[in-house]
Amino acid sequence: MSGNGTRCAASYLFFHQLWTNDELRLQTRNGIKRYFLLERSGGSFLFRSELGQPKFDSASIPMTTDEPLNQVIDYPLVVGDETLRVTALQMGNPNCCVFVEEFDEIDWRRLGPLIENHPRFPERTNVIFVRIRDRANLEERLWERGVGETESSGTCSCAAVVASIVNQRTDRRVTVQAPGGLIPIEWRADGEIVLTGRAEVVYSGEWLLE
Repeated sequence: MSGNGTRCAASYLFFHQLWTNDELRLQTRNGIKRYFLLERSGGSFLFRSELGQPKFDSASIPMTTDEPLNQVIDYPLVVGDETLRVTALQMGNPNCCVFVEEFDEIDWRRLGPLIENHPRFPERTNVIFVRIRDRANLEERLWERGVGETESSGTCSCAAVVASIVNQRTDRRVTVQAPGGLIPIEWRADGEIVLTGRAEVVYSGEWLLE
């Protein structure tokens, strides 16, 4: 499951006029996701995306713990010769969040792959380093599973917001500042995570077969 990737897929359908209703229901391996077209300007599309509900138990993440946990919050994860306090959750894929005071005070590019491939995560994990600015704003640095450092991830950003809320660090509406831009996210009272974001056509072409 990819929050940004599925938004691009929705934009593709609108761009090629394969779908015209303002609401699109997209079947994924993680269930049906809903996309509401809020604005269109040429090849630029703004969507409100309903990306599902997070799961917190260790089995769903999945994460191997000494005993099954209903929630993995402020968990002491031993990484090499240090112990990090992490919050992990499932958001269509495994996510592990680490709160930091400043990004330059922690070698997150070194820790990212170590946590991604940690034996406690049998399917590996996304790693999100989170810096709280205030109750409505946070910053993040991303080490994405199978990708490495990346500028933006919809599901990772949702995980960062949920982790911040369950740790009582932010309110339920948060603007995430990623290296790739700003991402407004809300964790609604019904449990649904809602991300508002844009996708833009940057290239199109045809491949001619002889």
